[in-house]
Amino acid sequence: MYFVYFLRSESEPEQTYIGMTANLERRLSEHNSEENKGYTSRHQPWELEVFIMAETREVAETAEAYFKNSSGKEKFKNFATTNPDCSMPVREFIQSLEEGRGFGSGENRFKVGKGSILIS
Repeated sequence: MYFVYFLRSESEPEQTYIGMTANLERRLSEHNSEENKGYTSRHQPWELEVFIMAETREVAETAEAYFKNSSGKEKFKNFATTNPDCSMPVREFIQSLEEGRGFGSGENRFKVGKGSILIS
């Protein structure tokens, strides 16, 4: 099982990060570690806002790329603009996606499931 995860900085809530991992608990710990010297070290501590589950690495990579590319960013920006009072905009954006809607293509296509994000 793989996860695409969305983090929000607790100290700077406008800072977000999207990543992918097979071990969500370990990866969040790494982002918040004092040994972390990467991009996320500057905006610690991080909290997990929402995650997407994928059965394969390839599908997780497709989902991560979608939410990092201009199409995914534009859809989120439109959602955030029309819903300015959201306390957790990423979570609410993901939850607002139409159930059964597919993203990606071919064997790496993933779908939104009821109550959570399920990737097939």
